[in-house]
Amino acid sequence: FLCLSPTMATTGKDDGRDAPCSTTKRGRIVLFGDSLTQRAFEAPNGWGASLANEFTRTADTFNRGYGGYNSRWCLRIAPHVFSTLGDAYEETFLATIMLGTNDATTMRDADAQTRNRVHVPVEEYRANLREIIALALDAAMHVVVMTPPLVDHEQRAVTQQERYDDAWLGSVWEDERLRIGEYAQAARDVVHELAKEYNNNAELTSEIGKRLVLADVHEATKE
Repeated sequence: FLCLSPTMATTGKDDGRDAPCSTTKRGRIVLFGDSLTQRAFEAPNGWGASLANEFTRTADTFNRGYGGYNSRWCLRIAPHVFSTLGDAYEETFLATIMLGTNDATTMRDADAQTRNRVHVPVEEYRANLREIIALALDAAMHVVVMTPPLVDHEQRAVTQQERYDDAWLGSVWEDERLRIGEYAQAARDVVHELAKEYNNNAELTSEIGKRLVLADVHEATKE
């Protein structure tokens, strides 16, 4: 590999000074979830971009967000997502998981609900999330599980109407997430259960150094 001086790195000219070289492999951060993770790098306030910036030159951040996915589909790909990336990286320093928003989706139209492939019952969501977290803990030093955020149904209806020219409201495609709070609570319960095992039976806190941490996005978005 090439070692460039600070000046040469920016201008292409060697100013005679030696730049420090390091063979230390970088750690990695993996962000896993649905579209709320997929869009984590969007300007101007993407939370994934902020995290990547915070760990610049320390760890590389990999966005593994899959728009429209639920916990059932994410569980199928989780072993691949959390697998190693070969010799280029040290172990995964941090993994984040945020799922549940799509699982909680129901259709207002009864016939459409029978064909709803995205919805996942809360008990299955709980079991799926538990398995995904266990996979992440096997691969990462620290895991942060984020509860699905609160949904502003009135604002979402306005946004959907603007996007689809009033074709969405009252149609068979009109969906809602009225039970999202139950999924947030299920995520809290799973993390608290697993924290006793992975945090050395300590109380669940957000202190740095704990292997498994809960970020209660749902509660935070109530404010």
